[in-house]
Formats: sequence, structure tokens, C-alpha cells
Amino acid sequence: MIHASRAHSGRLRPAFTLLEAMIALVIMSLTVTALSMALGGGRQHATEAVDQMQGALAAEALLAEVMALDYDAMDTYDGRDETPGTMQTFAGVNYPESFYRVGRRVAVLELLKDMPEWGVKVRGKEVAVETYDLNDRTLVTLVVFIVEPAS
Repeated sequence: MIHASRAHSGRLRPAFTLLEAMIALVIMSLTVTALSMALGGGRQHATEAVDQMQGALAAEALLAEVMALDYDAMDTYDGRDETPGTMQTFAGVNYPESFYRVGRRVAVLELLKDMPEWGVKVRGKEVAVETYDLNDRTLVTLVVFIVEPAS
């Protein structure tokens, strides 16, 4: 509601009432709050996407490292757990600081796997590499079955 007030020149000019000013302030506050929440949510999704990508890279690198080993040496990686911020390459070099939110662990299981499509059972090792975040939430899990070499 706009009402007229008397200016010094004697003319009337429109002015806002206190109620209109308060309503405008509430609308602005709600708009700023909604924008802040949207930006915060977007930032959180971007962080999670980076963690997923880095987790996938770290899992692939460690799986390749285990698969490059001699079949009998693969067991040495069973139970390996590099907590977030402590990952190293096979050469012992620390991962870049940008990977500080990602950790990874390995499990190596010896199995006799049934291959019904071939009608045989095959002995081998299942290697599972899992990456996780600071809250121990799984990011990526890669699993591969490696057939025991013929002796």
C-alpha cells in the first residue's frame, strides 16, 4: 500500500509503508537462502563427483599393480588398507594432495569358481579393490578373477 506524504515543496510523493518494506525484506531473505542452499548442494555434488573419479583412478591403479605381480605374490596385498591421505604408487610415491579424501583396500581370495558355460571349475584368485571416502563410504569396487596358471 502506497500513501502520499507531503514533501517540502508542497507536492505529494509516494512512499513505502513499514509493512511493505518488511514484506520485501522477507522475500529477499527467502531468495538469498534458496540460492545459498542451491549453491551448497551443487558444491556437494561436485565434491562427490571428484571423489568418485579419483576413487576409480586409484582403484584401477592398484588393481593393475596387483595383476602385474606373480600369481603367488598376489596374496601379499590381501588386507592392504591405505586410509584416506596415505595412498602411494607402486614406487612408494605419495598420491597428490588432491586425493586426501580417498582411501583404498584390497582383498585377495583363493577360489574354485564354477564356470557353467564351459562345464568346468577353475581355480584362481579373486582380487577386489575398494575405494572409500573420509566417512568410510564405498566409492568404487573393482573385482577381477585371475585364473591359476598351469603348472
